[in-house]
Amino acid sequence: MNVTARQASDCAPAWVASKAYATLNESVSYDGYNYEVAHWTQNNRPDLNFVLSGAAKPWRRLSPCTP
Repeated sequence: MNVTARQASDCAPAWVASKAYATLNESVSYDGYNYEVAHWTQNNRPDLNFVLSGAAKPWRRLSPCTP
């Protein structure tokens, strides 16, 4: 029998559409990427509402992650 240690996830907690995100720099994960809040948002999918820097949209895309 071989036992392989499972690697810890590097993903932030999963995004929840119904949750209001109002804390700057709060991190979430969605579809294989980590994002952080740029400004208050609720029900704005991170993959459709992000910028790489600044705050023109509610999310900033950070890095790919592995669940």
